Amino acid sequence: MKRIPSLALTYIFASFLWSTIPMAEAANDVLSLYPQENQILLPPLQSPATIRMVLDETILSASDAKFSNIAILDQENNEAAFDVFVEDYGRVKTPKIISVSSAKAGKTESLIDNDVLSAFEFNEREDRDNPSWALIDLGQMLPINRLTVYTSTDSRVNAMELKGGLHPQKLKTLLSKRAITSPHFDLNSPLVRYVRVGFWGKKVKIDDLKFIGSLNGEIYLHAQPEKRYRLLSGSPETIVLYSKRHQERQIQFRKVNLSRSSANSFFSEDYDGDGLSQENDNCPYISNPSQSDNDNDGIGNKCDNAPQTKNYNQSDIDRDKVGDIIDNCKLESNPDQANMDHDEYGDACDFANAKESLSHEEQSSLGLRTTLLGLLLLLVISIIAILQVKGVKIKKIFKRGSQKDSKK
Repeated sequence: MKRIPSLALTYIFASFLWSTIPMAEAANDVLSLYPQENQILLPPLQSPATIRMVLDETILSASDAKFSNIAILDQENNEAAFDVFVEDYGRVKTPKIISVSSAKAGKTESLIDNDVLSAFEFNEREDRDNPSWALIDLGQMLPINRLTVYTSTDSRVNAMELKGGLHPQKLKTLLSKRAITSPHFDLNSPLVRYVRVGFWGKKVKIDDLKFIGSLNGEIYLHAQPEKRYRLLSGSPETIVLYSKRHQERQIQFRKVNLSRSSANSFFSEDYDGDGLSQENDNCPYISNPSQSDNDNDGIGNKCDNAPQTKNYNQSDIDRDKVGDIIDNCKLESNPDQANMDHDEYGDACDFANAKESLSHEEQSSLGLRTTLLGLLLLLVISIIAILQVKGVKIKKIFKRGSQKDSKK
């Protein structure tokens, strides 16, 4: 007889309780404002406890950046007290190198020290036909939206790949092998904790690696014994119901799981009042009786963040309501898309030489490097000029000496 996993037993138990407890009538106005729900799979509690839930991509994509359209109700549709932790997109600040495939020069920490003036060089002869790689612990679970690779000026790196996962021995491909034509590699990864970056080339020398994580968060429910709860999300209206927003993850609380997302039966059948049901409306929260959809991606023009370009997943990392597929600053909110020099980067992320920068910190590092290289070049030119002048003088001395010898 096969043993049923404990998680499955928890799900079966929670589902049974939900089916046996009579649901209260939708007397709470809050209930009708949320299109999506998840059962909170609580184990039996003997006393009040705070439990922790990590939100998945489905809930995050339906939530706003401040989690101000999330609610938790008990089986009687009463609001339950909860706190949140929200981490907006931004650079991963505390990664650690676990191991590297080989080493020729430099410290491994130089790969992630946020300093493009220090470098680490792999030994490609030792790696042979395999990629030179670095296994990195990001320090927390989060989805990755961008990897930036700074290669040294004297390196000859031809291609890279990226793998990631929640365990260092169980990594899946996030970016398949590809040529390095730009330092930035954009992606929409699932939650990962460990990543392995691989490189191919004859002189694999890397100045720095930077990872940009996307919006992620957790919810902390103050649960009571003998009560069942469900999480509601995706409200088109902004209603702040949480009690506190934490600045750090509260990992001391017991982690529980959520059921798969499903439709909230109490949500309005036609929220925007355009005569079309939610399931048949290509803009369920904005009235559009015509259902116009110029790019035929199933998202109506009125709510499509890239109405002229197919964009099925509506990815918008910086949440400026401009889809990543057309956004000229993917990691900097710029709804107006201003672009004074008419290059591929918007003013909000354009810097000096029309290169996209993620932060002023990164811009300063690149500017410092350029300045130092300029000074070094000036020094070399000066030394050559001095040597040339001295060479002329030495030649004259030798010439005078030879003339004196001939007279003698």
